Amino acid sequence: MKEPGFQDRDLGKNESEEVPKIFRLLRDDASTEDVVQQLYSDYYSSPRDNEKLFLGIQGLLKRGNEGRAALEFMAQSSDQFAPVLKEILSGKTTPKRLENFLNIKRWGKTYDLEKISTPEFTELQYREAINRGYTSKNFKEFCKHEAHGQRTGVPQIDKTLDDYVANHGATFGTDEPTYLELIGPEEVLRLRDKKEGNMLLLGSLGHYSAHEFTNFAGKINKDIKSFVIDIHPKSVGALGQDPQEGKFVARADARNLPFQTESMEHVYSNRLFHSLLSYFHGAENIRQVFEEVHRVLKSGGSFVIVESVTDEDSSSVRSAITREKLIAIGLQSGFKSENVLEEIPGFAFARERGTAKIDKNGFAHYEHALIEIQSSTPVSIRFVKE
Repeated sequence: MKEPGFQDRDLGKNESEEVPKIFRLLRDDASTEDVVQQLYSDYYSSPRDNEKLFLGIQGLLKRGNEGRAALEFMAQSSDQFAPVLKEILSGKTTPKRLENFLNIKRWGKTYDLEKISTPEFTELQYREAINRGYTSKNFKEFCKHEAHGQRTGVPQIDKTLDDYVANHGATFGTDEPTYLELIGPEEVLRLRDKKEGNMLLLGSLGHYSAHEFTNFAGKINKDIKSFVIDIHPKSVGALGQDPQEGKFVARADARNLPFQTESMEHVYSNRLFHSLLSYFHGAENIRQVFEEVHRVLKSGGSFVIVESVTDEDSSSVRSAITREKLIAIGLQSGFKSENVLEEIPGFAFARERGTAKIDKNGFAHYEHALIEIQSSTPVSIRFVKE
């Protein structure tokens, strides 16, 4: 696909391992009998891979009554797998509960920002920074550095941007865990299985989000091309000076995307609408973005959003938008709300932006990182095109 302002970019050969057989069976709508047979095979394999069991059980549950009936039949047998399935089926079978029951370990240290004070979290960050060799400052100097970041306010594309991002700025890479949890391992495997495709990020935040998004797409599938647009000329200009970054970033308006209809597998935004309403008046601009994204997405494609949301009585009327408004605009634009993180919090890297690992089963891993749990904000949504 040739688009204005973009050059071809070779990401190299896709070196990802072949997708698991259980996923291929589910993808190809194999018979429930064949899926059950593979589920038994994965259970008795040595060493056992519980992530494959997750994919199989989750896949059968998504088949509705037929899939659940098959699991219930398996749970009534005298097989060693039966008690495991019986326990899983005894309660509400959410992905999180299933993952916990199968003892799938993917997380390192996590802290809920609503259950810890700012001084406590700053001290925690300092200990982690020292342990990981990220800083040589003493605690007092470290606190001053943090405080400076909190005073920088809304990021601008000028000399304050680096300070903002270095201290507390939210970039695509910061929110990478939320994006990965939103799409889930099945969608990662669907994308990994493709020989070609395109993914798009709306807004580059200088070189930060642009670079992190490219790495993110490459971790999923090196054969998928990633594109980034930004309306700010300084962002595109700075990236254009880099021979690698400039190949896939172009100046464009998200309300009038320079892409062909049904050309994208995924489109992502990172706190775009909050900024959009700060610079342009009216929610009509948001609706235009949604309609354009819906146009360029392929059937089954996703619009994955992490957004700063404020209350109706916000002091900044122009930037005020609620979760309900955002969802309503998306649904009016033709999307269905596939995933809304109502019960699951958002996740963000405290320091190690964009360092999630994705394994051969499509599961993201964060064992190495300190993760901030964001229970109430930002709002995180995945809209899927029919």
